[in-house]
Amino acid sequence: MSEGIKKIDFIKNMAVFHDFRWTSSVRDDSNNVAEFKKINILYGRNYSGKTTLSRIFRALETSSISNKYSAPEFQFSFEDDLHCGAKFIE
Repeated sequence: MSEGIKKIDFIKNMAVFHDFRWTSSVRDDSNNVAEFKKINILYGRNYSGKTTLSRIFRALETSSISNKYSAPEFQFSFEDDLHCGAKFIE
């Protein structure tokens, strides 16, 4: 089994995430690509994507996703350099 999640490489066609790319969107103060830590807190205003992210994490666990999304795709990178993605077809 893989180690912890480093990042979500991309998210497509899921609510506010039309074509999200981690490497161009998630940077630290020195402009380096940031990664998840051992413990992370996700917060934001209403309709900013928090529930969508939780559904993506749930889909990683269950291999299924809500049918409210049209052709959703996402991919995770793990600490051991494994990648896991999903492309759901209607």
